[in-house]
Amino acid sequence: MELTAILTGRKAGEKQNRTAEDEAFIQRYGSADTVGQLRECEYLLRKNEMLFNMESEEDLIDCRIFEREALLARYQYLLRRARAERAAAAAAPQPERRTAADRLREVFRRSPAEG
Repeated sequence: MELTAILTGRKAGEKQNRTAEDEAFIQRYGSADTVGQLRECEYLLRKNEMLFNMESEEDLIDCRIFEREALLARYQYLLRRARAERAAAAAAPQPERRTAADRLREVFRRSPAEG
């Protein structure tokens, strides 16, 4: 992750504040870790495109093309993983949510002998 931090300009271990857009992305695609990796991959793809447009050496142009193909493959993998995580989360049984009113009803239903 340190190399990633250098490439993205972020400090290693720095906690990023999530926007509403990020939260929607997490809801749609899966866990925050996977979403963070997807965002990072998108950033690296944009950076690769910018560097590709600036290259003039034929060998370096080839390098940028190969790098883009690798990033696209990683991005597709992360999308599949995020969708699988989302499907698994949707299929998992949800814990029963008890409201404060439910808890109060339970307390008042107890007999005085139960204490």
